[in-house]
Amino acid sequence: MTYLQDVVRKFAESPASFQAEIAGRVGLNAAIVFQNITFWIKKNQANRRNLRDGRYWTYNSISAFGELCPYLSEKQIRTALEKLVSAELIIKGNLGDDRYDRTCWYTLGNSICPNGQIL
Repeated sequence: MTYLQDVVRKFAESPASFQAEIAGRVGLNAAIVFQNITFWIKKNQANRRNLRDGRYWTYNSISAFGELCPYLSEKQIRTALEKLVSAELIIKGNLGDDRYDRTCWYTLGNSICPNGQIL
């Protein structure tokens, strides 16, 4: 396997992309987590899934984010999510129907999507 093939294989296994502007505002780790959240919200919007209160949402646990981003610790992921919420880039909610369900749901913040949907 050539070096380039190895790089492409590794990228396919664990793509870490981010927007430089977001990274400048909240840091690299938060920008990577934000990109993942944005991807799933776009996918849900395209499939018309997880629409609540006029917004498309996605959900994930800290450990699931860790599977997607194995180079980040759970503490780094928690901190990244807190930064994104504080910067109003995402909104965090608990939308489970069961009162014991503590799954965290995420959607894009008003500064990104004032009407709750990606254009």
